[in-house]
Amino acid sequence: MSKVFPHPCEGLPAAARKAFDVAAAGGQPRCSKKTLALLVEAGLLDRYARQHRFNDGLPPMVSFVYSVPIAHHIAWCQHWAGPRAPTAKRAARSRPVRDDEPMLF
Repeated sequence: MSKVFPHPCEGLPAAARKAFDVAAAGGQPRCSKKTLALLVEAGLLDRYARQHRFNDGLPPMVSFVYSVPIAHHIAWCQHWAGPRAPTAKRAARSRPVRDDEPMLF
């Protein structure tokens, strides 16, 4: 997790952030309609209607599929795979630099 690049859902509720993470990873978010509406209104998710037709004479069933726009997906990838900001704790934990010559004895 990068501290240099912020998460695209910075400042949104935790449920919205989890739903966005699932959608950005390629899954379909399973959360409330209110959370999905919040993400769609913010422009973080695209909503597509999918019609299912059966041979029963009834009108088609409509379900919704959500996907992440490419710009937000790239920002999400940079957040998770980007460099971390240096901290004092991480600097103290780093290993000392080894010599270029191997120790034979």
